[in-house]
Amino acid sequence: VDLRKISKDVHARLVGEQFRAALLRPPELRSSSDLTKLAKVFGLCPNLQDISSEALLGFCSQCQCSFANDGQNIVSENQEPDKFYIIAIGYAKVLVRSIGGVTGGEGSDMVAVRRLGPGHSFGEAGLIYDQPRSATVQAEGNVILAWLPREQYMKHLSKYHIKWYFNPIQEKIEYLQNFSAWRKFELRAKFIIAFFLTQKIFHSESGGPEEVLYDAKKHPFDHRFWKEKDQYPPDPDHVCYFIVDGECEVYTDFEVEINSKIQKHTMVVSTLSNTNFFGGPGTSALVTRIVTRSPMKVFEVKVEDILYRMGPAILETVRQHARNQEKFIMRRIEAMQTTIKQSHASGLAISSSSPSKRAKLPT
Repeated sequence: VDLRKISKDVHARLVGEQFRAALLRPPELRSSSDLTKLAKVFGLCPNLQDISSEALLGFCSQCQCSFANDGQNIVSENQEPDKFYIIAIGYAKVLVRSIGGVTGGEGSDMVAVRRLGPGHSFGEAGLIYDQPRSATVQAEGNVILAWLPREQYMKHLSKYHIKWYFNPIQEKIEYLQNFSAWRKFELRAKFIIAFFLTQKIFHSESGGPEEVLYDAKKHPFDHRFWKEKDQYPPDPDHVCYFIVDGECEVYTDFEVEINSKIQKHTMVVSTLSNTNFFGGPGTSALVTRIVTRSPMKVFEVKVEDILYRMGPAILETVRQHARNQEKFIMRRIEAMQTTIKQSHASGLAISSSSPSKRAKLPT
């Protein structure tokens, strides 16, 4: 067939049929022509685009073909990893266990968090870190897959994936080790959350306008979530911040009764810096605002990624973090209320919201 004289859609269909035939052929029976056809298509896959020709041909010569029917689990959560997969034809969905927004046990519902299509790959993280599967991948319709066993994956592809994807993630995992609350978690949980951390920079200059990182009046986290998770799910836009560099101030509002009149006050209760995290469920309901004090570099992660992917253990840690905050803030509020009442009784006045008085507040 002279490919120059046929239409593009017929050409695409012909190439697709040749690709399918080459893929279905057992690896030991593939010809050099088969490898060229496979390399032409697999070379377009995101995780295979920039590897060497030798590695790509190694994948094409060693990859095997398998099928999955509609609804069939290709891999299952907590399964030991043994293969690297690429979807050749068809679609699949990524599922995690969830109970009302919280990852749970065997009796939990499965929640779809991602859809995979032709060219998408999965399974490399488990092989590189030697950790059980972190999610279930289930076929949507009939699926044809190309896969490599562990030994061949480590030989041909692992060094590229470690360099592109996992070295930056490893740096984030080492950063998470600075947080005492996160050290106790297994590598898989740290890897999952590190994968979703994205760097963000706030350019607020000292003495310049403050950037508001958290405002309870505009975008509060509903702490009723802890008791009724189905009724008060987290907002998809809620985020948590891990501070890499810079400082921010935590404000709270409180009231004092003086001569049967209620006075409203605002107070800085603490300053957060490197190795502190806040936001969403990790911030007490008593916190009204968190604002930048200097230029800041942070890692940002959606609260949903923490709640869905890190499991029940991290939830209790984050909840305890918020409780400790609440106790600390209550002590600060009570101390300030006492100071204001005593100052009023002696004829003095304290304006806790005045910047000029901020330095005189208890640290």
